[in-house]
Parts: sequence; structure tokens; C-alpha cells
Amino acid sequence: GSATASANVGMSISLASSAEKGALDEYVELLSRAVPYMAHTMNGNMAGADELARGELYFYRAKLDMAEKFVIQALRTTKENNQFDVRNRAVFYLMRIGFAQGNYAKVEQAREALKLQLDASDYLNRRISYDIVMGWYHLMLDQPQLISEWIKSDFEQGTLASFLEMFANRVRAKYYYINKRYHELLAFLETWAEPGRPLFGRIEMKLWEAVTLYQIKEQAQALQALRGAYEMSEANGLDMPFIERGQSMRTLTAYALRDEAALPAPRDWLERINRKATTYAKRYSMVLAADRKARKISEAQILSARESDVLADLYQGLSRSEIAASRDLSINTVKAVINSLYNKLGADNVADVVRIAAEKDLIR
Repeated sequence: GSATASANVGMSISLASSAEKGALDEYVELLSRAVPYMAHTMNGNMAGADELARGELYFYRAKLDMAEKFVIQALRTTKENNQFDVRNRAVFYLMRIGFAQGNYAKVEQAREALKLQLDASDYLNRRISYDIVMGWYHLMLDQPQLISEWIKSDFEQGTLASFLEMFANRVRAKYYYINKRYHELLAFLETWAEPGRPLFGRIEMKLWEAVTLYQIKEQAQALQALRGAYEMSEANGLDMPFIERGQSMRTLTAYALRDEAALPAPRDWLERINRKATTYAKRYSMVLAADRKARKISEAQILSARESDVLADLYQGLSRSEIAASRDLSINTVKAVINSLYNKLGADNVADVVRIAAEKDLIR
């Protein structure tokens, strides 16, 4: 029945572990044959899991229109059969698609669908699942103070962690990264990357390792981690985990492209990811702006005092080194502040920052 099914995550491509070429397609085809039979013989149990798995694979391949098509099909099927856990994951992918498309309305539609599931008393995992997805949502919207306290806790260790615990760890990694708890995050990542773990989790955690190492100036190790993530994803064309890193991946791939002799992946792949991560960052900034407008928060309020100071210096035409000298900052700090301005304003370069800031009357 539905209560039994809701207590069990069941089949999901997110649980597949093989990085071999074609393995994920084979897994989806297996589900497409097995799930309808299971749903027919087990009172709807797992209905929609096959449609969602297909949508997930399209999503991870950055084919968002096809991903959305199958995610919406999965939402219809799960609603008809009270398959709450499958539905919860489908809503999460709809939310991620909304961010990737710069579509705030779609993001909020997904959030409202999540809230409705809190009223489903026979959904045994409803509160945990809601906290995890909303934790990711709040982190994406720069609201870390709103996530549940248990998400902020220590990582779940061990290879026998449940699907929801693994999912929570992936959100925790984002929380630790945003809060610059880099060394704690790296300490966890060192213990986590066993080959038998689900593939998408392995790729995502390797990417957290890459961008975190870059933040602490361990560039050579960061590129090595990026290579590891590329090697796990390349055979099956899994670009989206990289693209979703947005500004962080744009910065890391730009650095990687500087040295032809030490490229961690083929140049054309790095250029493609850099370009798509840049586009993602722009669309993500559109969702942020729409959310702040909905909450009546002005752009001026989202800039820190240091960002406002550096912005004023850029407007005056000062170089990075001149700003560092005049503000008594390191050149790396100035670069980090400018990168933050890129992200918050959806800019591509300093000229963009100045233009957008002037249009929005943000320069003091």
C-alpha cells in the first residue's frame, strides 16, 4: 500500500553506481520494464519511478526540456498512485530545472508542491524529505539561516547510510561550502569516496572537493579532483553536476584552461562546461533577483560593506592591485569580492559589474 511504499525510496537512477558507458541507459530500460509490472501487482508501489529515472538521466545530461517532460509525467503518475517518495524527488528535479532555466515561478511551484506533501499523514518520510529539499532551496536562495538545524549537523558516516542520509550529506556539503567550513568539508570528503557509492553522489562530492581545494589555494589538487569528476561522468555525458556549480565551476574551468600542458580534461569539454556554467550562473542570478523582489529586498541590501567599497573603486576605474593597496586587502581577497559581485549581479566581467550597478543605482 501507499504507506509501505512511502517508507521506502526504492528504485532510482540516483542509486546506480556504475560509470561504464551505457550502464545508466541500461538501468533506465530495466526500470521501464520492471516498474509497470511491480506497480500493477503491488497496488501501485513504485509507480512513476521509471518515468522519473528517465527524467533524471536527461537532467544529468543537461537536456532540460526532455527532463522536464518525464518529470511531469512522473508527477502525474505518482499523484494517481500515492507514491510520495518518488513524487518528492520529482518535485526536487522540477525545482532544479527551474533554477537552471532562470524560472522563478517554476521554482516556487515546486516549493508549493513540497508543502502540500506535509499534509499526507501516510507519507512516513514527509518531514525528513521536506527538510532536505528545502535545505537545498534555502541555500540556493542565500538563506542558510532558514534550513533545519539537523541539516547543519555533522555528516552521516559509513557505507550503509540510507538514501535520505546520503541526500542530506549532499545538502550538508553545500552548507559547509557556503559557510566556508572548507577543512571540515574536506575531512569528510576524504572518508566518503568509496567506489561502490552511487555515481551521482560520487561525482557531486568530487566536485565539492575540487571547488573547495581551489578556494584554499590548492590549485593542483583542485584540478586533480576535477579530473576525477570528469572521468566518472564523461562516458555517459553527465554535464549537469558541473554546470550546477555555476560561478565556482566557471572560475575553476577558466583556471584549468590557462595551462595547455596540464589540462585535467579535454579543452573542448572544459570550454563547454565553462560556457554552460556561465549561462547557469546568469539564469540562477535571475531567480535570486526575482526572489529578492518578491521578498522586497533591494539589491543594495544584498551587497556587503566590502562589496560596496570594491564596487565604488571599480566604478572609479581602479585596478585589482590598486584596490588591494588602497583598502589594505590582499589581491586574492579583492578577486574573491569581485567574483562575488559577478555572482550577485549576474555579470560576466568588470565592465558588466559597473554597468549593471549603475543601472540599479548601487554605486555609493
